[in-house]
Amino acid sequence: RGNVVHRMRFSKTVRTAAFSPCAKFLAVDQGRRVEVWRAPSAATRFSPLVMVARLNGHHGRVGTLTWGAGSTTLITASDDMTLCVHRIKANGMRRSAPAVLAGHREAVVAVLHVHDAGSIEGLGGAFDDALKLEDDAIYSVARDAAVYVWAPQKKTPDEKGGAPW
Repeated sequence: RGNVVHRMRFSKTVRTAAFSPCAKFLAVDQGRRVEVWRAPSAATRFSPLVMVARLNGHHGRVGTLTWGAGSTTLITASDDMTLCVHRIKANGMRRSAPAVLAGHREAVVAVLHVHDAGSIEGLGGAFDDALKLEDDAIYSVARDAAVYVWAPQKKTPDEKGGAPW
């Protein structure tokens, strides 16, 4: 049986929330923004949830979000038909303004960040041949069932820095 670590009331209704893969952070939607909290642990006794960042970038309500495998990327999707790629520091703070991915014609309802396509187990049969996932790509699905694949820009050896999105 589990233990209740902390109960908290957020200022707005929570539609989506996700723990980072490193389990240090909890991202929670709060309308058009996302709040990143330092995740509670069983050892924490006083004020276990501490907000470390407020992430903006959407004009509509955030409907879904997902973390990158290294807990350094948080991707949010919204009713405004966009995705925001937020770069996160090790302490949970935002690195820079988010990269905005636009193109959907309806609200985005699901998002997946694939880091290593070879590590995803296939569905078997014809699905394995038809489903060729790209490494380090973002897949998004809109309400109208349109699926978009967002691949990072490839850098040449003489290009340095900058976000790939």
